[in-house]
Amino acid sequence: MRKNGIEFLVVLLLMMVLGGPSPAAERGGTLVMGMRGDMDTLCPLTTGVDPTQLSLSFMYLADYNEDYKLRPNYGPQLAERWEWNEPHTMLTVRLKDDVRWHDGEPVTAHDVKYTYEAALDPATGYQGVSQMYAIKKREKGRPGDMHEIEVIDDLTVSIAIEKPYATAEHDLLRNLMICPAHILSRVPNADLREHPFGRRPVGNGPFKLQEWEKNSTTVYTRNDDFFIDGYPKLDKVVMKVIPESSAQFAAFAAGELNFIGVATTTRDLLEDFPRARIYRYPGRAYYFIAWNTQREIFGDVRMRRAMAYALDKEAITSGAVPGIGEVCASPVLSYHPLFDPAREPYPFIPGEAMRLLDECGWEMSGEYRYSGGKRLEFKLLSTSTGEVYPRLVEIVQQQLKEVGVFLDIEQVEYMSMLDKAEDRDYDALTLGGVMGMTVDFSDYKCEGALRNDSYNWPQYCNPEADRLIDLIKYELDPEARRQHLGDWLDLMEADQPFTYLYTIRGEFAVKSNVKDIRADANGFYPHIWRWRVE
Repeated sequence: MRKNGIEFLVVLLLMMVLGGPSPAAERGGTLVMGMRGDMDTLCPLTTGVDPTQLSLSFMYLADYNEDYKLRPNYGPQLAERWEWNEPHTMLTVRLKDDVRWHDGEPVTAHDVKYTYEAALDPATGYQGVSQMYAIKKREKGRPGDMHEIEVIDDLTVSIAIEKPYATAEHDLLRNLMICPAHILSRVPNADLREHPFGRRPVGNGPFKLQEWEKNSTTVYTRNDDFFIDGYPKLDKVVMKVIPESSAQFAAFAAGELNFIGVATTTRDLLEDFPRARIYRYPGRAYYFIAWNTQREIFGDVRMRRAMAYALDKEAITSGAVPGIGEVCASPVLSYHPLFDPAREPYPFIPGEAMRLLDECGWEMSGEYRYSGGKRLEFKLLSTSTGEVYPRLVEIVQQQLKEVGVFLDIEQVEYMSMLDKAEDRDYDALTLGGVMGMTVDFSDYKCEGALRNDSYNWPQYCNPEADRLIDLIKYELDPEARRQHLGDWLDLMEADQPFTYLYTIRGEFAVKSNVKDIRADANGFYPHIWRWRVE
């Protein structure tokens, strides 16, 4: 999804570590990947889609280790170490001294300050800005220096927050990839989205961009000056946009690709393909229907509950994503430490759906329900892109018909759908979200209902939900925080602004000569620097 995230973006951590890096392993090879779609821009500050691909050429201050914890001096990250002051309101970060931008300039604390100030400026439109609002503002700020982000020396920066909260370390270290101040600081933030940097970026990560032909081909080459000795292994990473799964498989079979995603239509073919291996990893995506509470039909909670009772989530999951889907009860998925295995999905009880619709004054007459001569119907916004959403909405349409509801499906190309979604131009919306490693639902507060750049797709507002979201955010005691989260999820289940459907695991296939593969709940992009092709 374009927003993300929210971050939109996640104990029972299920991690699949497939192979591992070997310092003695031979370097080389080209990874050629078949992709369903492309990035909107290659600038971390302005992208509106999942930015994970950009980790090939940009780095966060810190990244997760194998236990999904932030650790100093681990892997491709800029921070050597960090520490909090005693009240836990200021984080001081020391950068590595051997990291350079791809144009040879050193990465410094000035880059960190620039990136965070730019992200916090509404003119930039950074999609993860809601996770940065806790950074303390100056009483008398000026452009580029509006917040208490201090450059102590070229390699040391401090960031002050208003008050301690549970996910502060993630939000300050792993929310945003750092961008080069020496290139972008003179560009007005409102102009960043159209700036050439988004097409020809200068990064600091394991791979350099060589070529980007949007919606066609992206080529990254190895950064020979990368600070981790012997890495990355690959000479090149080439991404080819091939929207259709069958065409991807044909290119894979013909030797034109050595990496593709696994689709329901190609899984059996790939499992039988002699030189292919399929890898699976925990998925962070979850799928839902958002009921627009500002539309008359779904302003009544009984109508939202009726829709949720009418939907058979098991049938939707097995029909839309056979073999890889699992019904989910909430956006807190099974790999997350705060996951509650006892929480059940919203039940499928068609009789209760019909009772609520009767109660709301919608009476059956033939195949559908009517009130005052008006048929009960609404429009569901979805996308025609790919294979999953078209199957999903057809199943939903049939299930709602069973209780007398006429569903008008509006299917448009994915980016067009997102434009309409941002304008809140729908009665209901089916979309996917990405659960991060933190739990922060600030976008679902009442103020998020007023912002089109939030993940609050239902435009939901409940002061009690706001109170619980703040408790989840600021409670530092893990058990108390878990209880607050449970209370909020109970309220969300009762109010039903979202009806959660399913989550899917990640799957991809590679040729047998692709080695040292690792993938986990953060996906595969953050680990490609370890991979190699024989």
